[in-house]
Amino acid sequence: MAAPNRKTETHSKAGLKVTLLATTDLHAHLTQYDYFHDRPDPSRGLDALAPTISKLRGAFPNVLLLDNGDTIQGTPLGDVAASEDEPHPMITAMNALGYDAMGLGNHDFNYGLDFARQIAQSANFPVIVSNVTEIDSHDTFQKSVILKRQFTDTMGNPHDVSIGLIGFVPPQILKWDRAHLCGRVSVSDIAATAAQLAKTLKAEGADIVVALCHSGLDRTGNDPSGENAAYAVAAIPQIDAMIFGHTHQIFPHPAVAKSETLPALDHYRGRIHGRGAVQPKFWGYGLGILHLTLAQSQDRWRVMASHGAHYMLRPQAHPKPPEQPIHNRVLQHIRSPIGTTHTRLHSYFSMLGSCQIGTLLAHAQQDAAKRYLAEHIGVSDLPLLAAVAPYKAGGRAGPLHYIDIPKGDLLRKHTAEICLYPNSLEVVEVTGADLRDWLERSAACFAQIKDQPSDLIDPQAMSYNFDTIYGLEYEINLAKPARYDGTGLLRDPKASRVEAITYRGRPIDDEMRFLVATNSYRAGGGGHFDAPARGRACLVMHNAPAVENILADYITRNAPLRIAAETPWRFTPLGGRVAMFETGRGAQDLTQDAQDRGLIYQGQSSQGFSKFKITL
Repeated sequence: MAAPNRKTETHSKAGLKVTLLATTDLHAHLTQYDYFHDRPDPSRGLDALAPTISKLRGAFPNVLLLDNGDTIQGTPLGDVAASEDEPHPMITAMNALGYDAMGLGNHDFNYGLDFARQIAQSANFPVIVSNVTEIDSHDTFQKSVILKRQFTDTMGNPHDVSIGLIGFVPPQILKWDRAHLCGRVSVSDIAATAAQLAKTLKAEGADIVVALCHSGLDRTGNDPSGENAAYAVAAIPQIDAMIFGHTHQIFPHPAVAKSETLPALDHYRGRIHGRGAVQPKFWGYGLGILHLTLAQSQDRWRVMASHGAHYMLRPQAHPKPPEQPIHNRVLQHIRSPIGTTHTRLHSYFSMLGSCQIGTLLAHAQQDAAKRYLAEHIGVSDLPLLAAVAPYKAGGRAGPLHYIDIPKGDLLRKHTAEICLYPNSLEVVEVTGADLRDWLERSAACFAQIKDQPSDLIDPQAMSYNFDTIYGLEYEINLAKPARYDGTGLLRDPKASRVEAITYRGRPIDDEMRFLVATNSYRAGGGGHFDAPARGRACLVMHNAPAVENILADYITRNAPLRIAAETPWRFTPLGGRVAMFETGRGAQDLTQDAQDRGLIYQGQSSQGFSKFKITL
């Protein structure tokens, strides 16, 4: 379709500046309150950003406020809101703040398609998901939209400007939330869909096209899964600017510019392939800002210059108590008692073998899997294992992102912290060969340890992708290279660092078969885990209980807890090679635990982590 002949009221050569304010990965951080620890926290949250948004609207003449998804899930507030028949408080707040549009992220489908539809219907602004098509009804979500705005140029003249918006989620939502989405939606490739729709929007008269891309940067530039496609999207000629997210990193990030591996990333000017791009700080720690300079050319406004930047939240010394009506209901929920523990539960050493939290969660999953299998499938003779990972063990969220539950009462806030996501229980049947590959993917979280001291954890790896499989015993040989890189992409199919895998003292072979109780995200291949996705799904229930609810029920039935941490795996001895292990500050008072693991305290890192030397 040819672009319409749209003349503005004036052909002044004055420039026109447009500012895009962006949030991403808010994850239900609405209030200035930490519901996991039941205390105020002025450092994050949409409420805390509200004054900044107002301030920046006053500072710049032409502003759009956009959200990039993963908005409604991530804290107990999100879980409580999903259980109530009330307008979602995140969307209510966004309506009040005057958001112009939002895209959805993968976690916005965690509570089901119908709930995501309700979110879109309650928003006073367009909700855009370009690569998701609903099969069983007309599409609730908009594929694209053109916003008509009157903006003012630098000389005070008004102009009509058309802004085209498209939005994308990782195609893997069909795997990660298959119980909710399979047979109900189809999902297309991000980059191919973006290229097609961007051309269409330009043809339909959009002056500029902005991509809301809930997808991260693949550091190799070639992610075959298509999950992290932002680099490819930014290269599409018809796209003028991009807001991206999903991976909880930030861009631009000048501190890493010298070590950047992707040539088209400009961390100083906030550009990718020459176009303005920003990945805002997650959880409402700050806003992303895109500045676009437009000029008229052939009766159309075109982007002549652009750059991305950040406006980080400056916490108030004395934040106001949350005023949202849901706040007190969330407090009542997180303070609900479920049992007691005689064991301190922490995640400071979860990446080193034995872990009380991992042992507890594995037992809860196995217990529930036995009951549900007997009820829905029948009793199986196959061994039942459990795969669990530590969700809070440092990483990009920083040195305070750890679990530390003292002896005493256990409350719902504790199970919410152990199980950060509303994943449901699933059971898959896999072979011994699958188990080997599953463990190799997990072992990619560690760096290869050579003669010189080096960091133990691969900097690209996330702790929630370090599965321990309870019921097996095995070793991880860090002198050997990893089969996968830290993000989970296959590096060397012949590499093998997981050794001496046994079940009840017997070495496993490739043809043996096992049942594994895991969560829906992992069973669908989440985190680039192909092995569980290859397995036969034995237990996938449409209304399957969330793993957090399974854990809470297990605690109630077995309290008071006395947990002896099991040790399914250990590092293969390497003759005294040394590595550095970083963990949370709270580990410093676990002197005996550290000594038992051969850890020697080395002080704090520049980022505030406690550093320990470990001899392998």
